[in-house]
Amino acid sequence: PSPCASNPCLNGQCSVINRGTTYACGCWPGYTGKNCESTALACASSPCQNGGNCTNDLTSYNCSCPSNYFGQNCDQLPACSSNPCITGFCVNFNNNTYQCQCSSKFTGQRCESGKFIPCLACNSNPCLNGASCVINDVGDYQCGCMNGFTGKNCETPSVPCYSNPCAYGTCKNLLNAYLCECTPGYTGINCAEDINECLPNLCVHGSCNNLVNMFNCSCTNGWKGRLCNNSIGCTSNPCLNGQCTDMTDGYTCNCTVGFTGIQCETVSSGCDSNPCIRGFCLNDNTIGYRCICPSGYTGKQCNTDIDECKVGGFCSPDAVCTNLMGSYSCTCKDGFIGNGTYCRDINICGSNSSLCHQLCLNGDGGYRCDCEIGYTLQKDNRTCKGRLCFRALIISSARCCNP
Repeated sequence: PSPCASNPCLNGQCSVINRGTTYACGCWPGYTGKNCESTALACASSPCQNGGNCTNDLTSYNCSCPSNYFGQNCDQLPACSSNPCITGFCVNFNNNTYQCQCSSKFTGQRCESGKFIPCLACNSNPCLNGASCVINDVGDYQCGCMNGFTGKNCETPSVPCYSNPCAYGTCKNLLNAYLCECTPGYTGINCAEDINECLPNLCVHGSCNNLVNMFNCSCTNGWKGRLCNNSIGCTSNPCLNGQCTDMTDGYTCNCTVGFTGIQCETVSSGCDSNPCIRGFCLNDNTIGYRCICPSGYTGKQCNTDIDECKVGGFCSPDAVCTNLMGSYSCTCKDGFIGNGTYCRDINICGSNSSLCHQLCLNGDGGYRCDCEIGYTLQKDNRTCKGRLCFRALIISSARCCNP
């Protein structure tokens, strides 16, 4: 039966296309969609021309025109645009009428009566399409155009279809408007939109490629057919140099060493795919390839950073180790100096004699204060204070600490 037999186009005309295998709908104004099932807002087609503002409901619209334009679609110029006044100048009125302000010695509705300067400008019949030719007050000619034409010589039709607005279709003139009848495969108010036959996606196991009035499918591995709905599977032994595994969406090939490709059809060495993220690759007939990693990295593909700080032995015991990507850094602790790999203690007491009140004792990475005999270190760990000495009978030789 014909694809149009079921009347699929709800609000439009059905056309048989693609050699009778499918159909396309030409929607009536106000409707859209593959089957003309959706109501289109009237303003969606931008009917208001020349900067007019469109307001609409589902089936109709209204244009608010800017100054100097009028008509249902703001597509009509004011009365003076056709230069009706033979001499003088033209004044527009809101009801699309005009009045001619005639120059001296000329009268009439179009200032057509008076004494003209002799001229032969109209002798060559420059006004086309039935227009009348008159001489203005400067000796030039002026054409009075018939309805449906405009331009200096009335050479331009003012009908909507004259500008060929239908990109892929036939234009039909309406009253102050036009209608495009689109060729199969196109839609839109101006037939400029390609119908996407891929919506919805018809390719079951593949990607859909939209073409003019048709489509085709690029099937994923393991599928074939016009709609990619026929499974290839492992029954056809598709893996030329590898093991085939059936999958829910086709099959996959696990290639033997030395082969690559979707069907393991390409001879390759292990290093052909550049597996080593860092370092350089060596072909290995047993395992395929082997990566020689640079300093600071490890792993089969040299993609793992070595934490030198956890390994230990890279920095001095008196240094702080910081791991970096592919490297490390050593920084001597406070009170030590060196390059981090080797750190030596700084003699703080020797470089600053004012650190302690009496005795300065240098230590690993620091110092401490002490006092001479007879003095006590105070709470600030710097100041020394002498002990009080009482007068008494001295049995043995001693030194009094009380000055």
